[in-house]
Amino acid sequence: MSAPWGVLDADLRIRYIPPVQIRNRLLALTLGTALLCPSLAFAQDEGGGGGAGEGSTTDFDPLSNQVSRGNRATWDALFAGPPRGSMLHGEIGFSGLPKVAYHMGMSADLSVGVSFAFDYAYFAPRAAFSPGIMLQVPIRYRLHESGQFSVGLKAEPGIGFGFGNTFVFSILMNAGVSFGYAVSNQIIVGGGVDMPIAIGIADSGASLAWPLLFGPMFEMHITPAVALTADLKMGPWLSTGTTLFGLKFLVGVAYRF
Repeated sequence: MSAPWGVLDADLRIRYIPPVQIRNRLLALTLGTALLCPSLAFAQDEGGGGGAGEGSTTDFDPLSNQVSRGNRATWDALFAGPPRGSMLHGEIGFSGLPKVAYHMGMSADLSVGVSFAFDYAYFAPRAAFSPGIMLQVPIRYRLHESGQFSVGLKAEPGIGFGFGNTFVFSILMNAGVSFGYAVSNQIIVGGGVDMPIAIGIADSGASLAWPLLFGPMFEMHITPAVALTADLKMGPWLSTGTTLFGLKFLVGVAYRF
């Protein structure tokens, strides 16, 4: 039977060690490790192993656990920061109820995805409630970025199905531009222009809708992977034979993974 707190001697006999001695040895081992680890880390930093080379201009962003782009988040959902990896963006408001998009980063400046939306007015309050479904391919491209300012382009080609008074098949050629300013690495404010162009084909013939919408946008990153978004735009809703008031107001949540 072995004694408590026993260890083997060199001759394999069991030797008793008092608890006080074990405590003292553990304290000494812990202290030695604490003193040794910073020295090793400093030596590695001096040698440049495992990190950015000397003279690197990139900064580490503690919010996103990635290399930051100056004083701005490493990704965004509305402006000129396509995600590295994948992103889900869900929005609700006028006139999407809801709109859900999946984005995949193709490069540092480009993302491509797919989206589904149940629409009930196609950005025209006077047309509510005319249900429809939109299937699109959202494409985002970072055109310019300098410091805290950025410019992004987007296109959302796709098809739509309207189920109002009559069935309408639509070819969607949505396009837009955004201008963003990073207040911090968590908040981006700015604005943009959207042109959700649609060519509708029905039994009565073809029609063209060309809304021209302007307005502010806002995005706040509440965690490294989650952002809250708001997009408000309004302007003329141009169409063949009529001009209406156009409105877009969507709030959403984006999740990058």
